[in-house]
Amino acid sequence: MLKFDEKLYTLITRCIRCGECSYGNEKIEYEELCPIYKKYNFFSHSPGGIVQIARAYLEGRIKNFPSINNLIYKCSACGVCEICGIIDSPLKVGLILKNELRKKGILPPNGVKNIVKNISEIGVSIKKKFFNKNIDNSDAKLLYFTGCREKIVDKTVKILKNLNINFSVINKLNCCGLPLYLSGEFELFKKIATKNVEILNKIKPECILFTCGSCYYTFKKLYPEITGKNLEFELIYVSDFLKKNNVKINSKVKRITYHDPCKLGRGCNFYDSPREFLKNSKLELVEMKRNKENSFCCGSGNGIVKATDPKFAIEIAVERVVEAEKLNVEAIVTSCSTCIENLKRAAKITNSNLKVYHLLDILET
Repeated sequence: MLKFDEKLYTLITRCIRCGECSYGNEKIEYEELCPIYKKYNFFSHSPGGIVQIARAYLEGRIKNFPSINNLIYKCSACGVCEICGIIDSPLKVGLILKNELRKKGILPPNGVKNIVKNISEIGVSIKKKFFNKNIDNSDAKLLYFTGCREKIVDKTVKILKNLNINFSVINKLNCCGLPLYLSGEFELFKKIATKNVEILNKIKPECILFTCGSCYYTFKKLYPEITGKNLEFELIYVSDFLKKNNVKINSKVKRITYHDPCKLGRGCNFYDSPREFLKNSKLELVEMKRNKENSFCCGSGNGIVKATDPKFAIEIAVERVVEAEKLNVEAIVTSCSTCIENLKRAAKITNSNLKVYHLLDILET
């Protein structure tokens, strides 16, 4: 389980405040990429700042815990800071700090508490799943993990049926649990992850299909880490699946840009597959300056930042929409449900004509 130990504390003390964790690379001329640092332009509001706050906390030099709480929940967990060559994961330092403060009775913002409550009580991060049906094919080798926020599920099911693919949807599976992990609820996250893996091990699918990049990341990167066990099934993201099945579908739009979700992109180094799928659909793909490993966060933080500080979350999304508008494209396409929600809100607020689509939602089936 994630915790502050002597090894991590030693690494934290080696932080030299170089600031590398807040910037992109030479491809974008080392532009600021960390959303909170870009917004506040102050060291405390940066990955390195949070690392130093964690050090001060461990050394007993900080007593104003609520003010720390207000800061660390604005971190979108975008992963820009993972470039650090000293600390394995500055991001995890902030998550562990959330967990430590919770143990001291310093609770997260109300919006985050509601997300945690929903997952712990009903198994999903929102009050109701968009898709509540079981498709129980006992001999199906493919299981579709729908997630709990995916409005694209009906279209995915339709595509699978049109391909005559035998598949299952098991509604008793919980939310992947990522919001719990990002809010420092490690014990509850482990419980959710373990339960999901136990259900899947009983079903024994050969492959699990994902349409949410964050769910894919959680299963691929976090489940083995948090449960201590390798998963016994193949994980496939929908762009790879459709390419593998040579799906050819006409698009609603012609000229688009692609927004790399933080967890699918930086988290899984998963950049090329969605782009190849879009290009195979005869789309003109125009890249934003900040793309792939230099992609700028949508601001939602998988719902955590949006629940903590909605104004800040939307300001980040507006910046991304404005960047896309300069390309004279018809739509922003992405692969994450919370990215879609926040970018749509930003487009509406700015009276933008840009559409925001899941990469399946642009397809005419």
